[in-house]
This record gives sequence, C-alpha cells and structure tokens, in this order.
Amino acid sequence: MGTFAIDQAERELYAIRRGGEDILKHANYVLGPEVDLLEGHLAKDFGTRHAVGCNSGFGAHLLSLLALGIGPLPGDTVLVSAFSPASFAGAVLRRAATVKLADVAPGDVHLAADGVQGAAREVQAIVVHHLFGAAADMPAILKAAEDTPIMEVASYSLGASIDGKRVGTFGTIGTADLREKTSLGAYGDAGLILTDDDATASRLREIRRETGCSEVFTGITAGNFHMDTLHAAILLHKLEFRAAEARQRALVGKAFLDALASAGVTELTVPANRQEVTRLVVLAEQRDELARQLNSRTVKARPWWPVPIHLQPGFRELGYARGDFPNAEDVAARSLEIPLPQSAAEAEHVAGLVAEFYGHR
Repeated sequence: MGTFAIDQAERELYAIRRGGEDILKHANYVLGPEVDLLEGHLAKDFGTRHAVGCNSGFGAHLLSLLALGIGPLPGDTVLVSAFSPASFAGAVLRRAATVKLADVAPGDVHLAADGVQGAAREVQAIVVHHLFGAAADMPAILKAAEDTPIMEVASYSLGASIDGKRVGTFGTIGTADLREKTSLGAYGDAGLILTDDDATASRLREIRRETGCSEVFTGITAGNFHMDTLHAAILLHKLEFRAAEARQRALVGKAFLDALASAGVTELTVPANRQEVTRLVVLAEQRDELARQLNSRTVKARPWWPVPIHLQPGFRELGYARGDFPNAEDVAARSLEIPLPQSAAEAEHVAGLVAEFYGHR
C-alpha cells in the first residue's frame, strides 16, 4: 500500500471515530443532523437547489422513479443506454415499467443523441449515464430529448462538468452511488439525488420519510431509503480532502497516459473528455489477453461491464438480440479496469507492462 493510500485510510479512520462519538451522543442513527449538513454541502458543491441523501445508488434510482411517478402504470417506459451499469434498468423493472434500450455513440461509452431523438416521444424518461470520469454530450441530448424528463447518473464521473456545470445537474434529476469505489464513497452503501425542482425535492423527501418505518401505509411502494447518519459523517469528513485527493489521482492518471503515449501505445484509449480519475477504466484491444498478462504480473486488472444490458440473462425478456446495439457490444468487449496506482512511478511501471504486451518495448 502506497503512502497516499495509508494517509487516506488514517484520515477515514479518524472520521469514523469522531463521527461515531457524535452520533452515539445524539442517538439519531438514520437521517440524523449530519445527513442534513451533508445535503447542504453537496447542494452547494454541485450548484443545485437540493441534494437528497438516501440508502444506496439503487435506492436513489428507485426513489427518483417513484418521485417522477414512473410505474407501475401500463406503458410507462424508460430509455436506458445498452452499455451502462444494470442497476437503473433493474430499478425500472422493479417499478413494473418497461426498459427501452438505445446504443452508445460509435467509439464512445455514452448514450448517442440520435438514439435519444428517435425515442424521446415514446418514453416517460431518459436515463443518461456519465462514465469513465467523462461527461456525456448533455447539450445534444437535452436538445434531442425535447421536454422528456432526463435522469442523469453521475456515480462514475462525479467531478466532471460541461462549461462549468457539473454532471448530474442538467436533467430533472441526477443520481449518484456513493459506495466506497466512487470518488466520494461511504463505508458501505449510500446514495445521492440532485434536483433544482422544489416540488420534486419535496416529493423525494416525503417518500424517503414515509417508507421504511412508517406506522401508517400511505400507498407508496414499500422500501427503506434512509441514509445512515454514520455514512453522512464519513462523507462530510471526506469532502474536506476530496479536492486534494482528486488532484493526486489526476496526476497519477496523467503519468499513466503520458507513459503510454511515449511508448507509442494506441491500442488502449480513454474518453477524450475524461476529467476525473477514480480508477483506470479504459478501452483496450485484446482486452482479455491483456488482463491475463497484467494479472500474471500482480496488476489485478479485470473486464469492466463486459456484457451489455441486452445480452444479460436478467433482461432477456426485453426481446433484444446480439447485434441490436453494435457500438455497446464493441465497447463492452474492450472495457477494462486497471487498479489506480498509488504514485506516478507506479503508474509508469504499469504503463510499461501494457506497452510490453502490445510489443512497443
């Protein structure tokens, strides 16, 4: 473990101790005052009127669908990218609504605007995932969507922006999974919802309050969307160091890409507009062979979302087949996660292993 990782672990251990002591004193273990404080900080950080904390990323997706009134009415349909985490499509099915898939842009990992344009009038909402630390083309997608509500998922690009406006703040609702593997992660499950609409925020908080432990059934789908107060306390502490840690990760990511460029490696790429580095998620030729080679050299690389949604067994009922979304299938076959090195020197070493695999050294 590198010095950067050790320093980070020590800070987080301190946050757990300090936050735990405060929480034991006031004994509000869910939705305590730290949750309110965290929501205020995150709303300011993202530049939105409202931030609503909840139990998990999946909970944020499901809570957002409930707030927008999507499902279980017959015909309710949500557009989702074929190359994206399966959790949002799963939440749509959980609401007994229909998932309609669309392809990503050629050579990109994000939803294509032309696919949105063709489907906007057929769906009740459009889900846009921001991936690999980069931002989807929100201006083009917003134009194509017309008046259809857009639900953004910013979990894997929390620090990305377009012309100064943060991802997750362009649509009607933005969600984020705040698990430990994201750039702002709790110790366990936590989620975030962003919105500028007062009525939507009020509805989100109403549902969050009335589900989980309400003594009176109000007709809202059962669930527990409460954020644990300890997670909020940890996240508040992490916010103090987030900018410095992001800069450190960016330097490591740059060292990795610079070393690849110096070696002449063109077989491994990242989105051109990547702005945040949490892990090294890349598109690689001969992905599986490269992963095996890196693992043999103690670099624990693994395929990243290797199966697009339409080819996953749990979504077979949607009726799609191989070849329906060729761009999604292409990036799914090339996406690879490489653990983020702890220093520039380590990043250069890993880049050297990649260059060696492709015969550039």
